Amino acid sequence: MEIKQIKPSVYAIRLVREEELIGSLTKMAQDFKIGFAALQAIGALKDVELGYYDLLIKKFHKKVFSEDYELLSAQGNISWLTNGNPFVHIHAALSGRDYHVIGGHLFSGKVAVTLEVFVTAFPVQVQKIPNPEIGINVWDLKNCTL
Repeated sequence: MEIKQIKPSVYAIRLVREEELIGSLTKMAQDFKIGFAALQAIGALKDVELGYYDLLIKKFHKKVFSEDYELLSAQGNISWLTNGNPFVHIHAALSGRDYHVIGGHLFSGKVAVTLEVFVTAFPVQVQKIPNPEIGINVWDLKNCTL
């Protein structure tokens, strides 16, 4: 991973072949003490695990896509879990050899060729807390700290 801080709150990141996207960005958030951020990315991924959340059963349905895919767009954010670990949340749209688009919540993926990410950090720390009604963790904006 190559990181360049463009200005105090903006980072350009280039991930190399075989790097795992979520793990690499989680480490970046820890190393640079990113308390809350928005991110966007393009590039190519393989061994991608996508999912969608089924509110009726409060569970993610997941599927692994093993081929190489163009990462057409990835949008996401970085916040923190109550256990003290950063949480990288990304939704992605990908296209394969057939030019059909697949997408969903990105659980994991390895860089197939290269991957370019912009991270814009904000001067607060936001935690994700459990929401029993919907069954997932959500931002706790009432208690975010500077």
